[in-house]
Amino acid sequence: MGRGKAWFSSGKWESAIKDFTEAIGIGATSLKELEEINEMLSLTYMKRGEAYVMLGQDVKALADFRYVSLVQEDTELRCEANRKMLHRMKKLGMYDQALATIQSEQICADAVSWELEEIELTAASGRIEAAIAQSEKLLESGLPKGYQVKLNNLLGSVYWREGDIQKALTYVQTANDLNPNDPDAYFYKGLILFDLEGYEEARENWEQA
Repeated sequence: MGRGKAWFSSGKWESAIKDFTEAIGIGATSLKELEEINEMLSLTYMKRGEAYVMLGQDVKALADFRYVSLVQEDTELRCEANRKMLHRMKKLGMYDQALATIQSEQICADAVSWELEEIELTAASGRIEAAIAQSEKLLESGLPKGYQVKLNNLLGSVYWREGDIQKALTYVQTANDLNPNDPDAYFYKGLILFDLEGYEEARENWEQA
């Protein structure tokens, strides 16, 4: 596995995948009786999954991360595998499966980050009203400023996708006011202003994103 790590560190993803795959085969035979086999194989699958990500092979990466999630129990490695699974599912448009992962698996994120992910996936899967209701309820709970910025951006993006431009602008402007250095607020504000035919203002906002 050491050679695979070296290939990975130097950006030679295909060579890394080849060596990680060989390590998985060796581990499953000659090292089967050792107590470390579970962790060693899991680490190898994780590294191979990361190499697949770098090559854009998200389905294969997801399979490797899922293996780690299944064989690990209550460990930080399982938390990491589940987080990586979640990101691959989102990229592949598997929003319902990603939402189920958040609701049932060990993600090991703080509660608010977890809920923000859930809201984003709820909106992406088409349950817009539920996502908005959950977002507004969370805003009323008195979040730290950093989370308020993220949630206002999220609500702004949801309303923008739904075509409610004025509400979208209100939420994104709130995020911008809370943190004038937040790039996401400038990005979404640019999209909204572009739709309002404020092309020069949109360009200025994108330049600050």
